[in-house]
Amino acid sequence: MGHVLVVGGTGMLADVSKWHAKRYHKVSIIARDKLKMQKIERESSFYSPFLKPRYVSI
Repeated sequence: MGHVLVVGGTGMLADVSKWHAKRYHKVSIIARDKLKMQKIERESSFYSPFLKPRYVSI
């Protein structure tokens, strides 16, 4: 089990974020949009223990 950091993991890299979570990697996602992050969490609810959202504002 590895740890993956995905910057912008709710946009065009959303599939990458979900792919890693499904392979039981810890995934830290840097995101600005809480709604998009919540969508990723819903779509990957079984794997949510492996998703660690990190919100930033610009």
